[in-house]
Amino acid sequence: MKDKQVLIPGGTGGLGIGVVPLALARGAQVTIPYRTQTHVDRLKSILPAADFAKIRFVDLDLTQEPAVEQLVNDMGRVDVLLHLVGGFSMGKTHEYSYQHWKQDFDLNLHSTFLTCKHSLRKMLAYGYGRIVTIGSRGAVEPAAQMASYGAQRQQSSPSPRRSPTKPRAPTSPPMSCFPAYLILPVTGKLWVLKMLETG
Repeated sequence: MKDKQVLIPGGTGGLGIGVVPLALARGAQVTIPYRTQTHVDRLKSILPAADFAKIRFVDLDLTQEPAVEQLVNDMGRVDVLLHLVGGFSMGKTHEYSYQHWKQDFDLNLHSTFLTCKHSLRKMLAYGYGRIVTIGSRGAVEPAAQMASYGAQRQQSSPSPRRSPTKPRAPTSPPMSCFPAYLILPVTGKLWVLKMLETG
């Protein structure tokens, strides 16, 4: 990942705290969109000061397409997208508000679509790229009172069967794929960067 331009939505969250230091240690130049300054401060508190020059923090709403498009354009190129954004709330389906349902889909599904769409546009233009989105056990083993979260994660977790690891046509660059999706066990061991080292 040395000198690669890496976009990490969710980089200031729980997964980001584990992934961002590893990406920086491998020489990546990292862009992290965020919404909460205290989360930025938390991430900075675990990083060496020398790493700050390798990170660009951008305050924006990932559910707004013009903002995501501008974010990607400002990067110049996107070599790697690690989409770590996610969250959930629980509730019985017959009591769950439609407003919360829509908010959940904006956070977990629509932000994934927008960052993948515009990152892929750049990757196709440069002929290289890698995209990793984060799945959840809730997508394959639905739990009680988590119907909304399970539905979102089923849609945002690319299936290896429908997402080739190699391009299908000569016109496709070697990046037009989603690497096999990641199921995180409850204990949370994360192998995102190992998925990228082969490329």
